[in-house]
Amino acid sequence: MKNSNIELNKIYNKVKDCGVRYNIWKYSTSSSVGDKSALKHPATFPEKLANDHLISWSNENDIIYDPFMGSGTTAKMAIVNNRNYIGSEISKEYCDISNKRLEIHRNQLRLDI
Repeated sequence: MKNSNIELNKIYNKVKDCGVRYNIWKYSTSSSVGDKSALKHPATFPEKLANDHLISWSNENDIIYDPFMGSGTTAKMAIVNNRNYIGSEISKEYCDISNKRLEIHRNQLRLDI
């Protein structure tokens, strides 16, 4: 039985250029938030997670809505991927974190141009 599980794993772990994709995405959550200002929020998530969803489910210039804006990770990745964003957040503290983080990111983009 053990050998058959190994063979199944080999089949399911193959990624082809075209075809069905599997719905398990693996991310490191400890240090992949992106920037330190986001760590002031207690429930940050990896920028790569937001990035991968944005590029999978939207097109450039689309509007991305984040109903729980938190530290602004989705908004930041929307900017990176040429998407517009709208966010809602009831906590003034988290709005301040998000606004500061996005301002820093926009300033960095201006310097890169």
